[in-house]
Amino acid sequence: MARAITKCPNCGSTVSQFAAGCAICGENLTAARQDLERRRAARPSLTAPGWFPEITAGDAVLGAILIIAAFGSPIVGGPIAGLFAYFANQRGDKAQRNLALVALAVAVIVIIVISLLPDHGGLLLPWVDTSNPAPTNIPGPTN
Repeated sequence: MARAITKCPNCGSTVSQFAAGCAICGENLTAARQDLERRRAARPSLTAPGWFPEITAGDAVLGAILIIAAFGSPIVGGPIAGLFAYFANQRGDKAQRNLALVALAVAVIVIIVISLLPDHGGLLLPWVDTSNPAPTNIPGPTN
């Protein structure tokens, strides 16, 4: 159905949405409405691809919490994100699964960085003390 035209496309004067022609210049508004509808139908529409999941606000909040937990405490946040990814996959919720997998990847990357670069781990996680990973209160061998 053609949308209402309230201004004449030829002279710009205000016309009734039910008018068949302009009272000032005589422009055929019925043909103008049909032309406008054809141009709107010919415009490409922007739709997400079928493989791209819809992310709801709840999924985004859960993903943000999982990513923060995985970054702040990767030993605890990583397995929790993995469980969320597993159960979301069982339910078929692709968006929640993908966000949980991102959080799991963040946890794994943080653990790898801390493990491989213990001297630089403080730059990534300043609240983690990696200066002396071995406990100092264990008594040594006695002779």
